Amino acid sequence: MGNSGDTVDEVLNRDTLEALWDMRNSGVLCDGLLKTSDGGEFPVHKVIMASCSEYFRALFSSHMSSGGQCEVLVRGVTSEALAVIVEFAYKRITWVGCDNVERLLNAADYLCVMGMVKDCCDFLLSIMTPENCISIHNVAKMYNCFDLAAKAKK
Repeated sequence: MGNSGDTVDEVLNRDTLEALWDMRNSGVLCDGLLKTSDGGEFPVHKVIMASCSEYFRALFSSHMSSGGQCEVLVRGVTSEALAVIVEFAYKRITWVGCDNVERLLNAADYLCVMGMVKDCCDFLLSIMTPENCISIHNVAKMYNCFDLAAKAKK
């Protein structure tokens, strides 16, 4: 019985996340607007962003944001990185590669999106070689990814 329940839960979760993503893309019931210094604008549901980030939870729970539509300038994060973070919040998928892993790790760490930090660390572990382990160790130490740093040090 447990296995069939797990399957139903997975389908329900996937369908729910997909519906919320579609609502965000259509602007339905969005109560927040995240802006970046480079001109990016992202309509969001505050509760979705707060569900994956202590930064957004604190921001949207503060007196700054008492009900209604809330516009926030997210400093120090590019629109490219914030787009990936917003997608992660809704889909729990990180599109990480060699070309963006450090930028995403930096933004995810800054915004306390710990699920994405873990995904970035997992990616770095998957590409670690004797040639790049020192660089990966340094990155891991910078972002307090202790498990990755320990594995890179071996």
